[in-house]
Amino acid sequence: IEAAVVNTMSKTNLGRPLAGLKLPQYQGNDTECGLLVMANNLGAKGEPVDYESDDQTYRKIRKQYPEDQAGRKQFTFSSDRKRMSTRIKLPNGKFRIFCKGAAEMVVDLCKQRYRSDGGVEAFDAKARTETIKVID
Repeated sequence: IEAAVVNTMSKTNLGRPLAGLKLPQYQGNDTECGLLVMANNLGAKGEPVDYESDDQTYRKIRKQYPEDQAGRKQFTFSSDRKRMSTRIKLPNGKFRIFCKGAAEMVVDLCKQRYRSDGGVEAFDAKARTETIKVID
């Protein structure tokens, strides 16, 4: 969820739904707004999302990793790289890179992956092959 939010621009936001609709009004890039909706839905764990609240998952993550955070750096999208990335500094002083872009480009950069139980495992040749099959 953090990766989806950290790699969206702060000018991209979700507004109050129009009367009679459940989905929020998009403010900014449609694709990035879709990522914010996904983050809210995952963070709500099946509960309805109040799009008028500051308690939305994406807003909480933005507060945790503000754009002016020390050590944060954004690497804007490049058509050559076919991706964009954002580096953030973690509380323990280490850095984490969040990346989004063309799946076939991003998968080549991966060294580890998250398991469905939240654990982390090596992204070995077998895992890479499985992932590429899903992408294709």
